[in-house]
Amino acid sequence: MNTRTRTLTATVLAGVLTVTATACTTAGSDEPSSAPPVAHIHDVAFAPDGAVLVGAHTGAYRIDLTTDEVSLVGDTVFDAMGLTVQGESILASGHPAPDNQEDSFAPPNIGLVRHTETGWEQVSLAGVTDFHMLATTPAAPDFLLGLPSDRAALAASVDGGQTWADVAALTARDISIDPTNPDVVTATTPEGLMVSRDAGSSFAPVGNAPMLVVIAADPT
Repeated sequence: MNTRTRTLTATVLAGVLTVTATACTTAGSDEPSSAPPVAHIHDVAFAPDGAVLVGAHTGAYRIDLTTDEVSLVGDTVFDAMGLTVQGESILASGHPAPDNQEDSFAPPNIGLVRHTETGWEQVSLAGVTDFHMLATTPAAPDFLLGLPSDRAALAASVDGGQTWADVAALTARDISIDPTNPDVVTATTPEGLMVSRDAGSSFAPVGNAPMLVVIAADPT
């Protein structure tokens, strides 16, 4: 991860945290809030148009960095854990909101869902799996990786999320796929930064790397 990438990631996260703090503060004041609160952030991704997508305890949100507008994606409240972008679609995982009776997601884990122009739709693993992290790459649009919450494993899909298989034993907080080479996967683990050069089937430590929690590929 080069200096430009670290700066980009830090700047975006700072902006997200600023919006979160502002929304929470406004909601607690006498004036009504014009933006929904974005609290308890789980994951962050970039939309194709440059907006920041945030997976949070109350849903998936879109933050326009030019206007600071915050909007709830699909007008659906749910506990959005893993979040990533596949082409023009948003992919997410997590849990349905217990107080949202109109939520069509299967409890207790929503598996993989996709948001398109027509709204949220189920892709796979309904009621079965909760991915705490999801990763994609423009180099291989149908290739997805996920960290399931119920086991220390890395799961992979090669058909756009329709079917999944565990490809490696892995305890990780975050994963990232190289934007130009889908064979290169990085993961932040309790043992330090790890890299795979076989699409996640095996990992080796990155020498002299700092201890990291969150990692993201430079989109350029």
